[in-house]
Parts: sequence; C-alpha cells; structure tokens
Amino acid sequence: ENPRQRSSKQYRRGEEPKRYPSRSGSRGGMESSLRASRGGYVDRDAMGQSRSRWDETLSQPDQFGRKRFEELNVRQRVDRLGEGLSHLNGRMDDTNLRLAEQDDRLRKDHTEMREAIRELRDEVREREHTQDRILADLRGSLDAHMRRSEACLLHLQSQVDHMKRRQDGFERSIGYLEQEVLQ
Repeated sequence: ENPRQRSSKQYRRGEEPKRYPSRSGSRGGMESSLRASRGGYVDRDAMGQSRSRWDETLSQPDQFGRKRFEELNVRQRVDRLGEGLSHLNGRMDDTNLRLAEQDDRLRKDHTEMREAIRELRDEVREREHTQDRILADLRGSLDAHMRRSEACLLHLQSQVDHMKRRQDGFERSIGYLEQEVLQ
C-alpha cells in the first residue's frame, strides 16, 4: 500500500495524516516554499496537496487566492497580521490625508464665504447709506415743494381776496353810477 494513500485514508477516518518535510518547487505552492524556507512541515494528502487537519473547506483558498488564516502557522499568521496592519495603516493614512484635504477645502470655502459675507455686509451698508442720503434729499425736496406750494396757495389766496375786493369795489362804483344816472 502506498504511504500517501494510507495517509489519505487516515485523514478520511479522522486520524492525523503523516507529515512530510516540505520541499521548494513541490505542489504545495507558496505555503510550501514559505514553510520550507523556515524549516516547517506541511500536511499532505494522497495527491501531495497541503491540507488542514480541521476541516476540508479550510484548505480552499480565500477569494484572493491566499490560504485561509486557520491553515497558517504562527509565523505566517504574524506575517499576515502584519500585512493587514500595514494595509490598515496605509488605508488610515490615505483616509487621514483625504480628510485633511477635505478639511483644508472646507476651511478655504469657509474663509471665502466669510469674506463674501463681509463684502456683502459692506455693500449693504453702502446701499443703506446711499438710500438714507436719497431719502434725506427726497424729504428735503418734498419739504421745499410743500413750502413753495403753501406759499403759492397763500399768494393765490391773497390774489383771489384782492380780486374780490376789486370786484366789490367795481360793483359799488357801478351801483353808484347807476344811481346817479337814474336820478
């Protein structure tokens, strides 16, 4: 009986399979070369593929083609965690940079808005002063027109009164002349 088949049967029965020293260039792939470089061992099935002793599905690679975390030895786990931490640090640095740029943009926008508001307030003040001056000029001209109108009305009233007096004087004179002519 082939020793590899025996280990495969043992594996199927739940017994621990035999361990073979890993060799670079074997079918174990990246894990074999990593473990070989560190002097580790790889569990192999009848086909020479590396296997996890816990579960069949754990030996399948994850979506990125890497071995699952449960299959890795301590050194590989530490390396994978280090890679993850460096990736997270990179992402955090990218996020911090993006947030700093966004913060700078928002600060710049805020400063520009404050300047625009200040300019608008100055413009509104200037318009208010201009409107106040225009209103004061209008009030002054309206007051002058009202005074002139009142003066004109008073002059007209005095002219009308003067005309009434003259008319009364003419009527008296005509009445006096009529009496003299009729007499």
